[in-house]
Amino acid sequence: MKSAVLDALAHDVKTPLTSIKASVSALLAQGSFGGKDRELLAVISDETDSLERIVNESIEIAQIQLLDLKPERRCYDVRQTVEAALCDLNPSSGGRLRAEIPEGLPPLSIDFRLIKLVLRQLVDNALKYSPEHFPVVISARERGGKITFFVKDRGAGIPAVDQRRVFRRHYRGGGSGNGALGMGMGLAIAKRIINAHGGDIGVTSVPGKGCMFYVSLPSANGRA
Repeated sequence: MKSAVLDALAHDVKTPLTSIKASVSALLAQGSFGGKDRELLAVISDETDSLERIVNESIEIAQIQLLDLKPERRCYDVRQTVEAALCDLNPSSGGRLRAEIPEGLPPLSIDFRLIKLVLRQLVDNALKYSPEHFPVVISARERGGKITFFVKDRGAGIPAVDQRRVFRRHYRGGGSGNGALGMGMGLAIAKRIINAHGGDIGVTSVPGKGCMFYVSLPSANGRA
C-alpha cells in the first residue's frame, strides 16, 4: 500500500517537472531569446534537473526505508562507481569537485545503486557546506582487503560531541556545518546501507576546519 502511494506521488511530482523541462527546452531551441533572458531559461532548466534528481533520490530512499535492505551485489570498478556518483553533481559544482582515485584498485562487490546514493549524498553535503572557493575532494585507497572512500570539505565542521551522534536517524546539527543536513537521504540511511554491505562509515572533524567522512567497504577480493 505504501509503495503504491509512493509511486503515485512520484508520478504527480514528475509530470509537471517534465512539462517544465520540455517547455524550457523548446524556448531555448527557438533561438529567439538572448542575453539575460536566455541565461534565466538556462537556470530554470538546470534547477529543474536538480529538482528531478532530488525527487528520484527521495523516492528511492523512501522505498529503502519501507523494505528489508538486502543489497544486490555485483562487481564494480571503484573509479566507475565514483564517476557515477559525481555525474549529476558536476554541472552544478562550479568545477569544485576533485576525484583522486588511484589506478589498480580491486573491484567492489556492491549494490551499485545504493553505494552510488551514499557517495553522492556525502559529496552533495560537502558542496553545500563548503565555502564556494574551496574544492571538495573524494579519494579512495585500499588497505587490508577493504576500499575506503574519503570525502573532504572545508565547512564549519562538527563538534566532537556531535560526531558520535551524527548518524542517528533524527539528528540535526546546530549551526551551518555538515550536521545540518537539511533535505537528503541523511546519514542514518547511509549508515544502514553501508552496514548492510558489511562496511563502516564515520567522520573526523575539527570545528572551523571542515570534515572528512569515510566509507570503508570490503573489496571483491577481500570477500572471496
